[in-house]
Amino acid sequence: MLDSNFQTATSVTGNFERRRAVERLRDGLFDPLGIKLLTMGEARLATAFDRGAAAIEKGRPSHLCLCGAYGQGKSHSLNYIKQRAADQGFAVSYINLDPREIPFHQFKDVYRALMENIVLPGNNDLVTAWKAYAAQWLALPENREKTCLDLIPEKMPHRFKAILTAMAGKNMAIPNGKKYLKKHARFKPREFPWVLKNALMGKELPAWRLRPALYYRQVSFYRDHSLVCRRSD
Repeated sequence: MLDSNFQTATSVTGNFERRRAVERLRDGLFDPLGIKLLTMGEARLATAFDRGAAAIEKGRPSHLCLCGAYGQGKSHSLNYIKQRAADQGFAVSYINLDPREIPFHQFKDVYRALMENIVLPGNNDLVTAWKAYAAQWLALPENREKTCLDLIPEKMPHRFKAILTAMAGKNMAIPNGKKYLKKHARFKPREFPWVLKNALMGKELPAWRLRPALYYRQVSFYRDHSLVCRRSD
């Protein structure tokens, strides 16, 4: 049985959380409680988001455009959508396309920003999550005859197919007595994770820096095409 003092304290705590949310939103700071409690048109936003999510599940593209003048709550609504997507297990990336910082026509800059700001369910690291998912998929009985390449979308550029495959692979086994031979001078296993992660994030790493990681991670197809991405797609 709760006494009156406990009920009063609970009520005060709830009011404090709401006041805190309002003040943080006034200062332009993100507050999950404020986004949840103070979103105008929540039902309409939720319906539009769920419709788009259902289309994506069926392999169809979808988008939602929010228009309005300065101060009408566009950023607030976008934060609501971002939080709803994260709560439903989507990978989320939230960026601001600005001609001075992230120009829309410079796709390399857009890609880097998207990758830098990506948030996965449970706040998992992108590389760790990919390696765990690929290992789990390859371990399924029906996938015993398949490779990591079968898991990657066919339309993905060759460079990134090779990078993802290398991330999920293991280093080539080289006897200790042969590791220091001249032909294995490029075998630097401690550098491979750094090289692969930065290449995946869109950093300007030349192909010659990437090739040793792909070779010693036993990516059989990396020589089939150029590792350079010349077009935005």
